[in-house]
Amino acid sequence: MKRFEHFPSEAKCILCDMNTDKPCCLVGIDGTSDDGIEEYIPIHVDCINLRWDKEIGLLYQRINKHENI
Repeated sequence: MKRFEHFPSEAKCILCDMNTDKPCCLVGIDGTSDDGIEEYIPIHVDCINLRWDKEIGLLYQRINKHENI
């Protein structure tokens, strides 16, 4: 994932529902790829809470929407 230092002013993070200007990354949106061009949505880096369950080999996002993660 590519990291950007500023959050787009016209967007809201889907995890915290805020548009605070802090580092973000872009996440691809399933089903939007057209001729190699895909739509993306910005998410605050500090809202991402990836977890790894090594027992079953699963990478997942734990979401606490509207809470400071």
